[in-house]
Amino acid sequence: MLTIRKEQMEVLSNYVLEEFENRQVAHLQNIFPAQTGDMTPEDLKSLIRQGIDKAETYDITDELEVESYLECMVQYGLNFDTDQQTSWAGEILRDENLSESDKMELIDEQRMKEMQATE
Repeated sequence: MLTIRKEQMEVLSNYVLEEFENRQVAHLQNIFPAQTGDMTPEDLKSLIRQGIDKAETYDITDELEVESYLECMVQYGLNFDTDQQTSWAGEILRDENLSESDKMELIDEQRMKEMQATE
């Protein structure tokens, strides 16, 4: 039987987190080149870590949902969840009757509507 010690689990967790951060750096640079152009990879990783922590306060922990949350942070700003201009997002995030996927789906729908309106 395989036994994984706590120290090994921490190393594994750190590796998984670092890989997620690296994927998100590339992803955010790809879809938001204007917003991320002046940011170093370390700046983006710092933003990603902040986003992961903030998303968790809204019970958003699934990788795809966190990715969507990070996209919102880059698109609308670090505090989009509390900003008056994006109060609709904060209301959705604070709705305890919604699952994490429902929250991010509703926010993504609103993002798409806004993007279509500006085209």
